[in-house]
Amino acid sequence: MIEGLGARKHLVAWQSLVKGKEVVSNHAGPHGPRAAPPAVVDWNQHRQGADQVRRDLHQARSLTQGFAHQAKLAVFEIPEPAVNQPGRPTRRAAANIAFVQQQDLQSAHGGVARDSGAIYASADNDDIESGFRKVWVNVYHSVMRLILVALLIASPLLTSFRQPVSAAGILQDPKPTSDFTKRPPPPSSAEALREMEARLSEARVRYESNRSDPEAIIWLGRRLAYLGRWREAIETFGEGIKKFPVDARFYRHRGHRYITVRRFDLAVADLEKAARLIRARPDESEPDGQPNARDIPTSTLQFNIWYHLGLAHYLRGNNQQALRSYRECLKVSKNNDAVVATTHWLYMTLRRLQRQPEADITLAPIRPGMEIIENDGYYRLLLMYKGLTSPESLEQDALKQEGSPGSYSVLYGVGNWYLYNGRRAEALALFRRMLEGKQWTSFGYVAAEAEIKKRSPK
Repeated sequence: MIEGLGARKHLVAWQSLVKGKEVVSNHAGPHGPRAAPPAVVDWNQHRQGADQVRRDLHQARSLTQGFAHQAKLAVFEIPEPAVNQPGRPTRRAAANIAFVQQQDLQSAHGGVARDSGAIYASADNDDIESGFRKVWVNVYHSVMRLILVALLIASPLLTSFRQPVSAAGILQDPKPTSDFTKRPPPPSSAEALREMEARLSEARVRYESNRSDPEAIIWLGRRLAYLGRWREAIETFGEGIKKFPVDARFYRHRGHRYITVRRFDLAVADLEKAARLIRARPDESEPDGQPNARDIPTSTLQFNIWYHLGLAHYLRGNNQQALRSYRECLKVSKNNDAVVATTHWLYMTLRRLQRQPEADITLAPIRPGMEIIENDGYYRLLLMYKGLTSPESLEQDALKQEGSPGSYSVLYGVGNWYLYNGRRAEALALFRRMLEGKQWTSFGYVAAEAEIKKRSPK
């Protein structure tokens, strides 16, 4: 719809341009709207004004012709002083333009020009020029506004067509940049593989017996992931989300596996959703799928949500968001293992933000002799940050166990320390060496990979 602005009492509706209907005058009479009577055109008296109107309309036509097929309604302003003034004949409105063809505006503009003398039979030529110029300026500006709005609306839609990815899952992305979902998992011993396969079979039996059991869905997804069947795991957690859309656990586990397959954007979306769902709710212990030596769970649901959300932000280079997540994670870190894991990533994030005094403050609770069950690598890194051991000694110890996932966490921490202490060449050399290994699911490996990618030519 195109509207001529400023009309008050005497309006003319130019309707259905695309269908070519006759236009009717809508002047207000004493008994309501009435059709204006025909008027005599005096071309001798008004030839000069009519010629000027034709020239103006011809210019307007060139601007608006391409949009005629879209117009549905135009409301034109008829200046009130020029209509039905005492002592002057009743003026014909622009409504007697008669008939508009869909195919082209030429006949419409011709009709306007031919009837221009009938619009204001006794009006001054200046009134004619002023009235029509206002009309076409308003029409032109309205069309331009419509085009601008259409472009603004279409732009995000076109972007979404080019990149059909949604937070519902990596499975909706037809062209993933690097399909880690098909990458073989890091090597495991034959004994470990047999144990994981047996656990998966048990989880599948439980799931098949009751597909509406949220625990059964979660454990099926976790067991699939432990065997490197990432796509199936993501699908399983997605099924849980459909069945239990307010259960934060499904978003937490799927977000974790999105990190594994390097879909950090989708990981952030899932983990932020999980963080919203746990708001004002009590925390709960999360059982380990691969228990530590003491078979003592060291993490909780809320800890894992904030910990993985901080990591996803960190891997994307969003250090401010990572800092916020790790601060929230520290609030729910209730044992030494949780404290050292969170403090390690919090310290590195603050150093990335060049906030070393704050980073040093986070090390205050870390002391020698702390009892650690499973996060010994993070603990030794924190002692190194405090100056109680050297980075070189940690690097050498980790390289002796280069095949273990824990060694990659230590190597990345050392390389990161080199990086923000001005030893860039050593840091990048260590990161590249890490990428030659096979522990590609380790968070230390993922972080080193992101670091090299960030510094590589596009």
